[in-house]
Amino acid sequence: MAGGNILSKIPIRKIILKEKGQSTLGARQIWWDESVKRINTDGRGELLGSFGAGDKILTIMQSGTYRLYDADPSTHFDEDLLYILKFDQRRPVSAIYYDGETKTHMVKRFLVEGGDKKTSFISEHADSKLEFVSIATYPRVQLEFGKMGKFERQAQEVLLEEFIAVKGFKAKGKKLSANPPKKIIALDPLPEPEPEPEPEPEPEPTSDASENAKVESSEVKPNIIVDLEDDDAQMRLFGGD
Repeated sequence: MAGGNILSKIPIRKIILKEKGQSTLGARQIWWDESVKRINTDGRGELLGSFGAGDKILTIMQSGTYRLYDADPSTHFDEDLLYILKFDQRRPVSAIYYDGETKTHMVKRFLVEGGDKKTSFISEHADSKLEFVSIATYPRVQLEFGKMGKFERQAQEVLLEEFIAVKGFKAKGKKLSANPPKKIIALDPLPEPEPEPEPEPEPEPTSDASENAKVESSEVKPNIIVDLEDDDAQMRLFGGD
């Protein structure tokens, strides 16, 4: 059995992994098994998608944090997991949270940034908490309010995609309502937009069409200028004797 080569003639104090290599194999299907809170390649649970080199898994937690992972079946995930999906950097996250500092409910929509570290997207106050989160394109909620004296206040529906624009994950967001809601109810999101059909490529001309074009172009007669006062020239042109 070969002993291998000597790595260094100088004594090594520490070896640090600088970067994990990417698999050179093709994309593989990844499933999420809710019963054991693990991902797998065996077809158990919910299909997350096809993962190639560099593709990531996005997780969103009840703590108001998110994190990106490699598609490694040995990964352990947080217990307060709310969402797990294949990461798409173009898909915004919509969230409503209670801000402990201002004592108000805030709305924000943001794109996920950063690496594999857990990142908070709500304020850091001890009383802040996540009330609602969605990765749908058109999420909706219904706000219910307490009585104003003897009068019932009407419930309000909010389409978050129209309520606030997408900003950075560090943005505080926008106040949800002038009156504090008693309850926030998640509604079914509006349908996802239909993907735009790809334009059909124009057919390339065939060899026969090219040949026909050459023949037609060769049959085009040049302009002939005839002196109308020259009788002999007109007779030669029109076949006269």
